[in-house]
Amino acid sequence: LESIVAEQVSLLGRVQVTPGRICLPNFAGALSEAFIARSALSVGVQLELDRGQSGIDAVIDSLKRAEILDWMAQSNGCVPRVRLDFTGQGHQRAAVWDLQTRLVRDQIPLIADPTAASWEICVDSSQSRLDIIPKRIDDPRFTWRVEELPSASHPTIAAALAHVAGANPVDVVRDPFVGSGLELIERALLGPYRAMYGTDTDERALTAVRANLAAANVKHVTLYNRDATTAPVRDVTLIITNPPLGARLVRDGSLGELMEATLTHGWRVLRPGGRWVWLSPMPARTASIAHHLGFKVECRGLVDVGGLKPELQVLR
Repeated sequence: LESIVAEQVSLLGRVQVTPGRICLPNFAGALSEAFIARSALSVGVQLELDRGQSGIDAVIDSLKRAEILDWMAQSNGCVPRVRLDFTGQGHQRAAVWDLQTRLVRDQIPLIADPTAASWEICVDSSQSRLDIIPKRIDDPRFTWRVEELPSASHPTIAAALAHVAGANPVDVVRDPFVGSGLELIERALLGPYRAMYGTDTDERALTAVRANLAAANVKHVTLYNRDATTAPVRDVTLIITNPPLGARLVRDGSLGELMEATLTHGWRVLRPGGRWVWLSPMPARTASIAHHLGFKVECRGLVDVGGLKPELQVLR
């Protein structure tokens, strides 16, 4: 999702994109402004380490910067408690212990306390960089998420799907696998729409989505306790969804049939010029079916959703 996050923060200045990381090298605003990136998992400050020094010495010199220490102290109102981590190198207990010892010896006002840390300090020696990530910063993006489901997607992914879908004030939006409503809410937060519809066969999901819709103050939404292929909707301009990825559906062979039936039904209810944005759990099969139905298929790459890697597809 790097390209999507880069687009979301582009208003803040020049962007550098590397795998898993989007940097704003000239950014001088408040860190909270970076939450304009609704699809970012976390925000923090990146410091470059001196390649001419040993690992611990380089880290200590970076952490001694007065402006960094002042910023962390002001944010906490007390001596900051930090969790130390060496990225991609296992636990590195000896290195963590060395770093903790140096913090005390050099009288750096940071307390190494992983159990109550308000900051995470991640050292990546291979890239000669250090990340300072606040763990208790107020994240205003998803306060509407008052109910969750074990099978629900992460809201940052829902925000990415909505970003790709875009907003049209005449949109009639449908989510055939509505879950707890993340995709509908993220689309609603982008801008006006005409109506929204969500379907799910699990009454617990519909209860959760009603609570989240109310918390987000999203209106004009109709929910059906129906499967994805029988909801009485028509004149849809946007289908946005993150379909089920459960292992059971894969094992019993029903996932492919469900995807085919959902695509066929979606083709019937979408208006000419309509668009469909989703994570496909069976990319090649759904792209083939979509082509056969008459969709133009755009593949936007695989998305890691915790071990599984569905493909972000846009059908038009």
